[in-house]
Amino acid sequence: MSPNLLRFKTDKKILNPHYLFHLMISGGGQEIIGRKITRTAKKTITSTDIVGIEIPVPPISLQNEFAEKVKEILSLKENQNRSLEYISEVFTSLLSKSLTP
Repeated sequence: MSPNLLRFKTDKKILNPHYLFHLMISGGGQEIIGRKITRTAKKTITSTDIVGIEIPVPPISLQNEFAEKVKEILSLKENQNRSLEYISEVFTSLLSKSLTP
């Protein structure tokens, strides 16, 4: 494991971990982090820098609602991908049957 690895743990009464994750990977979250990165040949952020990051924390009810919506969306995307795979398999099968004498 890298000595540069940092682990985040949230107090779930205050900060939903799914909300935090999606905030940090979003454009806005990356901008918040980017303000703390030292710009050298290699971007660097230290644990001290992370402590200084101000994270927007809406009410926990909104964070939880956001996390549930994300879960629903990811589930829908997974179902769509499975459907697309199925349709592709059926199409390939039908195409193969139509080309076989």
